Amino acid sequence: MSPVIDALEQIGEIEWYAIRPSQLATNSEAPLFPPLITFRYKGGNAEPFQQLSDCVGAFLGKVKWIVVGANNKNLALMPELVHEIASVSRQGTLNVVQELISTNPAFVRDAVQDFPALISHLAESLSSGSHTKSNQR
Repeated sequence: MSPVIDALEQIGEIEWYAIRPSQLATNSEAPLFPPLITFRYKGGNAEPFQQLSDCVGAFLGKVKWIVVGANNKNLALMPELVHEIASVSRQGTLNVVQELISTNPAFVRDAVQDFPALISHLAESLSSGSHTKSNQR
């Protein structure tokens, strides 16, 4: 399985997920694309939402990350800026990402570079139950 899904499963079994881009830009030929992870805990369990949200909020990278969800059942882990623009513009997150790729490549690069450290932070914090700030800047 994917390292991000392994980290998220520290607090509950994942029933469904989608990772965009699918290769998470591990291939140097791949275009830069800020990671967007959508997932659902088994049975629509909303319990892990607050724990995960606190953990993500404690990560201090170049980009601020957020966990959002519909009724806290279908969740998404993404850069906060993507969510903010999508909410205000009423565009889908993938449309916002396409726009950011062309208008703010530095942000996209920072999000891609942040992602491995964010996943390490999640894996460590969720397995230990700790949500202390992790500065990766």
